[in-house]
Amino acid sequence: MLTSGLEEVRAILHYQLLQKHLLIVATRINSLLIDSSVRALAELSLLEKKKIMIPNAIVRYQKVLNKSFDSINGTTVKMEQSSYKQNLSSNCHPVMYSVHSKKNQQRTTIAKEYQSYQTVVT
Repeated sequence: MLTSGLEEVRAILHYQLLQKHLLIVATRINSLLIDSSVRALAELSLLEKKKIMIPNAIVRYQKVLNKSFDSINGTTVKMEQSSYKQNLSSNCHPVMYSVHSKKNQQRTTIAKEYQSYQTVVT
């Protein structure tokens, strides 16, 4: 440990920048995984509540609408919503990056190192 503490401040800054970049990458990966399912759920709710169909939609409207295309099949909408919700919970969850668990894993190591530095200083 140096007397001026400059090296320690640099190390802390470097660590904080790494944490910031880790959060940015994790957030972008997580958003890529869930964007399509969340967008599909929003499209289905727009169709169900406001009767609005969006061009270039993720949802296949042929499955949701009746054969005559004049009304919405409520049970099919519910089935589609449940399939997209299931996609969010089962398919995306195992590969999503959990920032909270990663921070908790590192917290014990950092706390031990901090305690050892604190005992050296005092």
